[in-house]
Amino acid sequence: GYGIQFNADTNRAQQSLAVIDLNARPAPAVVQNVYFPTPQSAQVGAVFAPQAEADGSFVLYVSGGFENKVWAFQLRPGEAIPLKPESPGPNTKVTAPFIDLNQSALAVSMPSSKRYNNEKAALYPLGLAVISDGETLYAANNLDDSLTVINGLRTEKKVSFIKLRRAGSAQNFYPYAVAAVGRKEGPGSVGDQVYVSCWNDESVAAIKFRKAGALVKFIPVGRHPTEMIFNHDNTRLYVANSDGDSVSVLDTTGDQELERISVRLSEDSLIGHSPEGLALSTDGGTLYVANARSNSVAVVALSPSSRGAGETGPISKDTKRTKESGKPIVSDLTEEDREEEIKQRSIVRGFLPTGAYPSALAIVGESLFVGNGKGTGVENSSLVVNNSGRAPNVANDRFPVGTGRAGGMGGQFSISVVSGNISLVPTPDAPTLARHTQQVMRNNGLVGQPRAKLFRGRSPFKHVIYIIKENRTYDQVFGDLERAGNGERADGDPALAIFGAGAAARRPDGAAQNVAPNHHALALRFGLLDRFFVNAEASPDGHNWSTAAFSTDYVDKAFRWSYGGRGRGYDYEGFNRLPNIYPVRDAPPFFSGTATAADVAALYRRYVPYLQGSRDVAEPGTLYLWDAAARAGLSYRNYGEFIGTVSEADLAAINTDRAKPYPDISATIEAVPTKKSLENHFHPKFRNYDLRTPDAMIVESYRAAKESGGGLDPVITQQHADARFRGTSRLGVWLEEFASYAADLRAGRADRMPNLSVLRLSNDHTAGVAANLPTPQFFVADNDYALGRLVEAVSRSPYWKDTAIFVVEDDAQDGPDHVDAHRSVALVISAYNRPGALVHEFHNTVSLIRTMELLLGIPPMNQLDANAVPIDIFRDAPDLRPYQSILPDIALNNLLTPPPRTAADLRWMRLTSEQNMAFADMADPSILNQAIWYSVRGADCPMPEISRLPAFDAMRQGIAEEVEDEERAERSQREGDN
Repeated sequence: GYGIQFNADTNRAQQSLAVIDLNARPAPAVVQNVYFPTPQSAQVGAVFAPQAEADGSFVLYVSGGFENKVWAFQLRPGEAIPLKPESPGPNTKVTAPFIDLNQSALAVSMPSSKRYNNEKAALYPLGLAVISDGETLYAANNLDDSLTVINGLRTEKKVSFIKLRRAGSAQNFYPYAVAAVGRKEGPGSVGDQVYVSCWNDESVAAIKFRKAGALVKFIPVGRHPTEMIFNHDNTRLYVANSDGDSVSVLDTTGDQELERISVRLSEDSLIGHSPEGLALSTDGGTLYVANARSNSVAVVALSPSSRGAGETGPISKDTKRTKESGKPIVSDLTEEDREEEIKQRSIVRGFLPTGAYPSALAIVGESLFVGNGKGTGVENSSLVVNNSGRAPNVANDRFPVGTGRAGGMGGQFSISVVSGNISLVPTPDAPTLARHTQQVMRNNGLVGQPRAKLFRGRSPFKHVIYIIKENRTYDQVFGDLERAGNGERADGDPALAIFGAGAAARRPDGAAQNVAPNHHALALRFGLLDRFFVNAEASPDGHNWSTAAFSTDYVDKAFRWSYGGRGRGYDYEGFNRLPNIYPVRDAPPFFSGTATAADVAALYRRYVPYLQGSRDVAEPGTLYLWDAAARAGLSYRNYGEFIGTVSEADLAAINTDRAKPYPDISATIEAVPTKKSLENHFHPKFRNYDLRTPDAMIVESYRAAKESGGGLDPVITQQHADARFRGTSRLGVWLEEFASYAADLRAGRADRMPNLSVLRLSNDHTAGVAANLPTPQFFVADNDYALGRLVEAVSRSPYWKDTAIFVVEDDAQDGPDHVDAHRSVALVISAYNRPGALVHEFHNTVSLIRTMELLLGIPPMNQLDANAVPIDIFRDAPDLRPYQSILPDIALNNLLTPPPRTAADLRWMRLTSEQNMAFADMADPSILNQAIWYSVRGADCPMPEISRLPAFDAMRQGIAEEVEDEERAERSQREGDN
C-alpha cells in the first residue's frame, strides 16, 4: 500500500522523498518526508528491491545524480515512520548507506575538475533496476554513456560498468531508464537481460549477459526514448518515445520492435505531445501513456501481439513504418488482408485530461495515479486548460483575488510555480472516456479551426525581425503605464516598475530617471500586451521556447539540475557537455599553454554534436524557426542565437586567467554555429550572451552623449567619429549590415535582407550588484536604446512598408509581477499596427511565434504553435511615419556600480559574485532580483518578501548548504592540523 515520489513539501527548502499511504482514508496521504540534498529523477531515480529482507523491510535504492552514488533506504510498511534512516527536517543531513560509483569512473567522457561536476567524474546515475533475486542492481549513467553493474548487493557489492557505444560512432546516448529481467544461469548477472533507453538516440540498448561477456544490441525505436515498463510476464517492453509522439512495443525474446503506436491527439495533428509516463492495466490489455505537452493521458487498447497474447513478430510483414511518424505504409495488400492487419494494431481509444505536464503514471487496482510534473495551477483540480502553453495562474488560497499579492509581494514566481502533484483518476468506462476525450480536444484547440489569417488580403510583410531579450516581467518595465495608447486602462503595478519612469525607478536620493523610454513609447504607439506570458521558467528552456515553440523533455528535466548547481553543463543552445573554459576561481587555466582563437574555436567544435556525428540531446525533432523558414523557401539570418563567440578580450582573459573587464568592445575573432542549418546563415561578428559586451552603448559613451547635449552618438560602432567609442556592440554590428541592405534597395538593386532575422539583445539580464560593472538600470537602458535605435533604423528605411518587428523576453526569471511571474514584456511593431491598441487577451511565446509564421507563410512546427491563437493587433492600412528613438535618462551617478561603501553594498556584491553569470539565467534568480531591487531602491526600501512555492528553493539550497558544511569541516580540519 505504499508508493514513493520526489517532492518539495510546503515550507521546506530541500528536496525530499515522500512516502504515500495509498490505503489512507478518505484519500491517499503523505505519511513521511525524508529530506536530503541529493538530486533525483522522479520517474527513474528510485527502485525497490523485489524481495523483503529477513526483518520484513524492503530496500529502496535511490540514484544519487552528480554525487555518483546509489543510496539505500529501508521501508518498513505499517510503521509510524516507515522509511529509515529518517531525516526529520530540511536542515538535517541524511546518513543513509550508499554505494560509491566513483571507483568505476575511470573512462568517463567528461573532465574531472572544478570546471565541471564539483571535481567528480561525471557518471550521473539516473535509471535504476534490480533483478528479481535482489542481488544485482543496474544504473544508467546519464553523462558517461555507460551502465553500472553492481553485483552482490547484500554482500561484497562488486561494481563494474559497460560502455554503451556503437562501433565507429561518436553518438552521445545520455542513458535514461533501465529495465531488467533476471534469468539466472549462474552467479552474478549471467543470464540477465537489461534494457536501457538511450535518451539522445532512437534506440534502446539491449544487453544480454553471458559467461563470455555482455552482448549489446541497439534496437531502433522512436526519438528520445524515456520511460520503459514490462508487461506482466516480461515478454513485452513498452517504450515511451518522448520526441516521437509514440510508444514502441518490443519483443524481449527476439529483441525487436513489434509495433510503434502513435499517441497524438489526432492523425493529422503535428508532433509535440511528449509522451513520458507509462502504466499497464491489471489485465495487461490497456496501456496508459502520459502526454506531457498536451496535458493528457492516452488510453491504448493493445493488440494481441503487443499484449504478448498473439504471435511474436511485427504486426504485418507487408507493413513498414516511417521513423518520423511511426505510421504504417501498407503496400500490396488485399482489402481482406488490410482489414485483418488493422484488427491486429493497437488502438488509441481516447484521452484523459490531466494537470500540467503529466510525466508519471501508476495503476493501483482500478485507480490511475497521474503525476502532474507542473501541478494543476488550482488547488484540488485535476484538469488544466492547455492553450499551447502555460495558462496564467488562477487565484488560490495562497495567492488570493485582489492585488495578486501574498506576503506583501505576491504572485507565484518563476520555477517556484512548478510544484508537482498527483491526481487519482478512476479508470474510465466508454462514455466517460468519450467525454474526457472531447475535453482534451477542446483544451488543445482541436475543436474548430484555429485562425489562419490576420489580414483580409495577403500579408503585406516580406520581412520579420525577431528580437529575443532576457528576463523582465511586465510590471518591472510597464507597471507604471496606467493606460494604453488608445486610452484604455492597463493592468500594471507602478510600485514594481523599477525600470520605468515613475517613483519606483527613482534614485534613493529622489532623482527622477526614465530607464526604458523606448519600450514605453513603442508600446503606446504600436500596442500594449498586458496579458502576455512567457512559456519558459529560465533561459535554458526559454531560448528553446523562443526559437522552437517547444522544449523537449530533456531540457525540461536537465535544466533544473543545472539550475540547482547539480553538476550539469549548459546543454541547451546546441553545445553538449561543454566545460567552462573561462577563468574559474581557485582553478588552474583551462589551457596548459597560450591558446589561440583557433584553439578555442576547435574546443567549441568538439562539443557541437552535429560536427562529431552525434545528435544534440536538447534538439526537438521539429527543429527551430530558422529551419521552418528554410522549409518554406525563405531566407534567414541569425545574430547571436545558438552561436559560440570569442572576442579578443575573451582570449586575453583565458590566457591571463583573469576575468575580462567591462566593457568588451573588442573584435569578435571566432564564431561557431551549433546547428548545421546556421552555417552561412549567421553574422560572424555579432556577439552571443555576454554582459560585458554592450547591446548598444557603454557607460562612458552614454556619459559623453549626455554631456554633449545630444551632439554625440552613444552607440558603439566600428566607424564612430570618436575613436574612444569605436568597437563592437550588438546593435552596431546589425546596423552596419542593415544599412547595406537599405542602400541596395534605395539604389534599385535586389532585396538582400533576409525574410527572417533572429537577434539576441541580452543585456536586460543585468549583473546584479557587481563593482565596476553597469548598474542594473543602466544595463536595461542600454538594452532599451538598442531596441529604439533598431526600430528607428527600420522605420526610416524602404523596409518599413513590409517589415514587422517582434520582441520577446525569453523568460521572466523570478522577477516581481502582481499578476504572475510569467507575465512579461512583448512587443509587435509595424506600420500596420492598430494605433495604441490594448491587447488584453491571453497570449504567450508560442502564439507570438504563430503570428510570425502566419505573416511570412511558414507552416507551424508542432502541435503547440499549430493550435495557438495569433496576436490580433494589425489593420490593413499602414502608417508609414518613422519612429524617433529616445535616449534613456539615467542619473550620471548611477551608471557604474562603485566599490562597496557600506556593509549592505559588500553583502550584495558578495552574493552577486557567487552567481554563475557565464550563461544566461544560471544565477540564483531570488538573489539576483533582490540585488537588482537593492541597487535601485537602496537599503531603506527593502524588496517585499516574496511568497514562493518550495520547489524553487529545493533546487538550490540543499546542495549549497551541503557544500558549505563540507567547506567548514575542511577549514576546521586544517585549523586543527595547524
